[in-house]
Amino acid sequence: MGKHVSRRNLLKLGTAAGLGSLAGCDQVAFPGLSRAEGPPQPAATDASELPATSASGFRYEVQRSDEDWRARLTEDEYTVLREGGTEPRNSSPLATETRNGTYACKGCELPIYSSSQKIILPQGWVFFRHSYENAVLTGIDSGQIEAHCRRCGSHLGHILSVQKQIVHCINGSALNFTPIGS
Repeated sequence: MGKHVSRRNLLKLGTAAGLGSLAGCDQVAFPGLSRAEGPPQPAATDASELPATSASGFRYEVQRSDEDWRARLTEDEYTVLREGGTEPRNSSPLATETRNGTYACKGCELPIYSSSQKIILPQGWVFFRHSYENAVLTGIDSGQIEAHCRRCGSHLGHILSVQKQIVHCINGSALNFTPIGS
């Protein structure tokens, strides 16, 4: 993984049971599945409304070929969003961003977080107390709770206990920030 470090070696994970619901996201456990398979989507009522099905059987509203993902994302963004990597700590200017605005998934532009839920912690990533409703799905990987965009399945980060708070610890490279008034 090169310069991408594992967050599990840097931050202590709190009790996994119930963290997803406490942290304001829809918890979908999919033990035994790889990061690439992602969380499932609710079935549409009309078969013509169903998006294409991935090889793993999960459906996302936004699906792209690997070639398209690579063309849209930098190498570091691809590593985080599509391979479940972690950016180096203190590498994103979003970690210290204080303006009001919205944080959206870099993979599909779904609004994920509001600046009103953001907290700045010294660990070096972007932290939020809660996501927007129906924006994040979670899964378990190697004992950690992963946060994924519910629309495109992109890996955003993890849900952790940091300084006695349940928080979404998110890679800045997984987000686009739009200040209010822009």
